Amino acid sequence: MYLQNGAGLGQPKPSGDCSGWEQDPQSFSKVIAEHYLSTEMGLSLKAQRIWCSGDGKRCEVYFSCKAGTYECKTTVGVSFVKVPIYVIARKVSPLGPRLEYNYHCTPEGKMVLTVRKREETAVRRSKMRINSEASDRTAVR
Repeated sequence: MYLQNGAGLGQPKPSGDCSGWEQDPQSFSKVIAEHYLSTEMGLSLKAQRIWCSGDGKRCEVYFSCKAGTYECKTTVGVSFVKVPIYVIARKVSPLGPRLEYNYHCTPEGKMVLTVRKREETAVRRSKMRINSEASDRTAVR
């Protein structure tokens, strides 16, 4: 990441430490799930309840809303299996798109999430497929 203004052009942008977020899966997943619903679904909901697996690699964030007689409930699953590289979010109830987010923290500790480019995901899946096929050939021999 580089600063966009002319004065600091070419200078690395200072980044903060995300370890506090990474060590608190409930807070980390809440921010990710709320961001997912806001940017991908256009919903501004607040988390009602959060469940995380014992190892902290997966969380489910539960949301509900009520407007007059209309009620909604949705759940967003968040996976940390690829931390510190990226995180994964998906609306699981009802089912929604799976998105991968790169993240970094500002010097003030604010988390910044950006959707990973489709090419990054495609290249990663292609490498996984090639490695899997090579393992299959090795296992057959």
